Amino acid sequence: MLDLQLLKTFLTVLETGNYSNAALQLDYVQSTVTKHMQLLEGAYQGTKLLQRQGNRMVPTEQGLVLQRYAVRMLQLYEDSRSELILSQRRTIRIGTIHALSETYLPVVIRQIKAAYPQLNIHLTNGSPPFLHAQLRSGQLDAIFLVDTRRRYDGFTVREIRQEPLVVVTPRKHPLAGRESVSFEDIRDQQFILTQNGCSFRKFLLREFSGRGQTPRIVMELDSMQAIRQAVAQRYGVGFMPALLAAEDDDLCSIPFAGGHAPIRSMMIYAQNDLLTPPFMDRLADAITAVFPPQG
Repeated sequence: MLDLQLLKTFLTVLETGNYSNAALQLDYVQSTVTKHMQLLEGAYQGTKLLQRQGNRMVPTEQGLVLQRYAVRMLQLYEDSRSELILSQRRTIRIGTIHALSETYLPVVIRQIKAAYPQLNIHLTNGSPPFLHAQLRSGQLDAIFLVDTRRRYDGFTVREIRQEPLVVVTPRKHPLAGRESVSFEDIRDQQFILTQNGCSFRKFLLREFSGRGQTPRIVMELDSMQAIRQAVAQRYGVGFMPALLAAEDDDLCSIPFAGGHAPIRSMMIYAQNDLLTPPFMDRLADAITAVFPPQG
């Protein structure tokens, strides 16, 4: 009987280009990768599956055929495993920041319910520190954040897309109509921001702090809709990812050109029988199909 792990090793070699990189990604010693490839070729009566091309391993003609089948077989395995565990796992617990609860989360819920109609979904909104603590304590299975961090020790991170930041102003504001704004353009503005703990709020505070200044915050609101309404009433300007800006007749959004580290939306989760990388990849693909990455 063919061991599916051999197929995973084969695909990882093709993905990473060589045995040593595949060993690092799979957390094997290189000799294990070599052994897996020998066993796999043996299972197909000694058929040569890989060949060297420059400094990379590429599939032979026979390897290309197996590659197509291997992708399908591993996907079928993941699908069957996810479906069968529904008899044991009936609830998935998801946490998200308020900023994504009206955008990405409905897409995620539709995808989960379409794939697993019997699965219960428990939702929690909160700040990034709160959600991260809930994930660490095992009270959440996955969280959706917007952040600059790319590593969360002990958990798997699946980036969704980069999130450009914008300053939101009324249509007749002096900054409206500009192609972009910098820190110097906004340093004297009055801000309407999300409450403490929000990652893009913290980013703006760091921008000011790094210059020895403090922003003038006149309102702190949880809801993006409330922030947009307050901006439209000319109480101040907003600062948020472009995804949440929602331009209309009263508001415009101006890209913030701060030379900052990229801010990304991401899923952080603890892998289990349901939350597998292929399953989470499908969620991310569904999100970007509705919200294409911005250039």
